[in-house]
Amino acid sequence: MRTQLCWNSGRKPWVFLTVFFYCGIYGMSTIGLVTCVTQTAYAQSAMAQSQQPIAFDIAPGSLEEALNQFAETTGLFFSGHGDLIEGKTTLGLRGELTASEALDQLLRDSGLSFRFEDNRTITLLNAPQKSGPVTLSAITVTGDHETLPKPYAGGQVGSGARLGLLGNQNLFDTPFNITGYTEKLIRDQQVRSIQGILANDPSARSSAGEDGFITNDFFIRGFQTSARDIAFNGQYGLLNARRIALENVERVEILKGPSALLNGVSPNRSVGGTINLIPKRATDEPLTRLTTFFISQSQLGAHLDVGRRFGEDNAFGIRFNGVHREGGTPVDDRDSRDSFGSIGLDYRGERLRVSLDAGYLDSRVTWSSSPLAVAPGVEIPRAPDASVNLSQPFEFLDTEQRFVSAQAEFDLNDQVTLYAAGSEGRTPEFILVSTQSLQNAQGDYSNFFIFGERIFETTSMEVGLRANFDTGPVSHQFTVAASEMRRETKSVFAFEPGGSSNLYAPTLVSEPGFPGFTGVFGAPELDESIGISIADTLSFSNERVLLTLGARDQRIETGSYDESKVSPAVGLVVKPLSDLSLYGNYIEGLESGQTAPNTAVNAGEAFPPAVTRQQELGAKYDFGNMGVSIAAFQIERPSSFTDPATNRFSFGGEQINRGLELNIFGEPANGIRLLGGIAYTEGELAKTEGGTNDGKVAPGVPEWTLNLYGEYDLPAIPGLTVTARILHTSDQYYDQANTQSIPDWTRVDAGLRYVLKDRVTLRANVENAFDKNYWSSAADGFLSIGAPRTFLFSTQFDF
Repeated sequence: MRTQLCWNSGRKPWVFLTVFFYCGIYGMSTIGLVTCVTQTAYAQSAMAQSQQPIAFDIAPGSLEEALNQFAETTGLFFSGHGDLIEGKTTLGLRGELTASEALDQLLRDSGLSFRFEDNRTITLLNAPQKSGPVTLSAITVTGDHETLPKPYAGGQVGSGARLGLLGNQNLFDTPFNITGYTEKLIRDQQVRSIQGILANDPSARSSAGEDGFITNDFFIRGFQTSARDIAFNGQYGLLNARRIALENVERVEILKGPSALLNGVSPNRSVGGTINLIPKRATDEPLTRLTTFFISQSQLGAHLDVGRRFGEDNAFGIRFNGVHREGGTPVDDRDSRDSFGSIGLDYRGERLRVSLDAGYLDSRVTWSSSPLAVAPGVEIPRAPDASVNLSQPFEFLDTEQRFVSAQAEFDLNDQVTLYAAGSEGRTPEFILVSTQSLQNAQGDYSNFFIFGERIFETTSMEVGLRANFDTGPVSHQFTVAASEMRRETKSVFAFEPGGSSNLYAPTLVSEPGFPGFTGVFGAPELDESIGISIADTLSFSNERVLLTLGARDQRIETGSYDESKVSPAVGLVVKPLSDLSLYGNYIEGLESGQTAPNTAVNAGEAFPPAVTRQQELGAKYDFGNMGVSIAAFQIERPSSFTDPATNRFSFGGEQINRGLELNIFGEPANGIRLLGGIAYTEGELAKTEGGTNDGKVAPGVPEWTLNLYGEYDLPAIPGLTVTARILHTSDQYYDQANTQSIPDWTRVDAGLRYVLKDRVTLRANVENAFDKNYWSSAADGFLSIGAPRTFLFSTQFDF
């Protein structure tokens, strides 16, 4: 039987840009990859396709680990570890061998044999005895997760990701730009927040710092993505926008661009991209992991991660994660305390798969950071010392999170699968915080305090069907689904002005009394969306051409209006070479319409949902151990304003973002891993009020962004890894008239990691190693101060 040894890439775009993409791939190789690496990787892929040898370097030791490394090298699927390989070892292998030869050597003296079930899946068998009856006890082997795409070479990103309605897709077979960052990367970088993960992506930037009142909002491709729109296992509204825990997360998936077809309407009108968190599942190998850590200045904590499987064929799984951290932060006088616990249960049967996740978070921050606005016409001064606290000692942010999420899949037969999902989340928050307004170039600012409580309650449901079938020479992956999401928001707030201070010499002010605070919630705000979706991916020419067509009919209901809109999408992947994918897409974003304010002549008029449109062309190349992608995009998003001449509120404005993205990931050479890229984004304002700012640069959109992270395993000291990262963001405008701006900035991070006998891992990282003071963002009408130098130390014990 023919054995396919590497992931196939393929699909997309317009034929007239083929030459451009070939040139792009050649250009990328000259600026980022050594020619010999390119040629070797291409040769590997070609040899794999024709059953010729592949270079292996697998050390002696656990058979479990050896098979996982074999899968990463070849691209073959292994599916679940079981009793057949438990406790077994291998002598390893090194050299150029075919897949069959390599498996024969790895399984030598193990009492096991194997067979190929199809062009990607291997089954292990008990080897026949020399005499007596032959017993074949088969177990299908995958990696640690049945539905989770395996890690790509280097282990920092997944070889695929979940594309909402379309389900899990190979990275090189999808007509969109998506990355799934792994749990291994989260641990190795000691990531504490979504901001830390986005520091690996040049197309994403955070618009707020950690430990603050402003939610952890982000800008992807120059458009805002609200932290309240981060999905958990594909479901919106479950997470706490102030404090998003990552301890129970296996993958952080970032899809760039609008995604109405794939993910539906997000609760807070995000159109720049979608972030989805994939929860951890129990692996076939028992896991007990304790990590203790220290964060400057004086924060201590511990994280316990335990997973077990049991029952026949390890059908039942349980995964627990608990973390507590408490103490001072890198900002003076600011303290934070977080307690988080989650449990993930799952069952995997022959046809039925079920999972349940539940979690609870309790978080408190004192002297929490505040958003800093700038008065019109004020020249923005230099950034203050990032370690100096500009807030007041009585400011705090208390927040909780409770959620439960369930998923189920049932295979009617080998071609048709039914699935369903449901979730419920509740997030209360209690705050006393300030907003600050910069008054002059000398750094004087005024305070405005906010006191109150807010509760978010969200429920969502989805049911669908996926089917694989052929119509003549065309293969189909067909999906139809219905979804509903309902969110209720209750709030009560009071506001008081509160003195002034200075960026460079902050002073204390009196705590406001809030005499107008009632403590009684007002009428709840209701948002509800119902969607029906259909999509089909058609495969032609032996999977060298893949065409995705789909549409979602979305109904949005609020207290002001009830409107519906159909959002179409089309994506194409073309593979002129087995490892080269050329792609293109047209996809829309959808956001709930706004209501004219009381000050407008058309006060109370409700507008229909606003449509954002994206066109994208790109190319992806799989070198085997290194992945490279390049993309060009244009996104047009409508915006609202009140016409100064007529005083009429409308959706007459527009922002157009055009850009180029270059991303790299993988392990180009043994012991060297690279992740990141560079992005160019041109944000343009159009159809502004009275045309005053037409053609101006959109606020908060930097022209150039660079993120590059690297790891190097020192050959002289086995187990020791050196890490480094550089981030660069060009200057940004604060206002639409482009009269206020912040300068460009560059940040350098570094780290060490040392593994002791595969059971203890020591990590030491420093972020902002040169302690640079800088304005990190001018987006969303606020300035954000970059974090000061931060030291992180951890010790991981695997029992």
